[in-house]
Amino acid sequence: MAPINRFTHLIGNCLHAVTYGVIRSTLILVLVVLSFVGLGLVAAVLPTIVLLLVIGIILIPLGIIVFRQAEFYAKKTGKLKRSG
Repeated sequence: MAPINRFTHLIGNCLHAVTYGVIRSTLILVLVVLSFVGLGLVAAVLPTIVLLLVIGIILIPLGIIVFRQAEFYAKKTGKLKRSG
């Protein structure tokens, strides 16, 4: 054991424990708050993302179908001539 007074040793250990507890509690609280903020952002953005995915799933095949029909019409009427 260190050659210091018992009271000094106890005070040092208590101060270390209190400081460590305050710092650790603060870090945990900050992490919890940030995770709640992150969950709130996800909850706010999720309906928009789902809506955009649904629109993309519908419009991409629809665009391909419309393009094919327009290309077929242009070939049929002679308006689309491929050279080379």
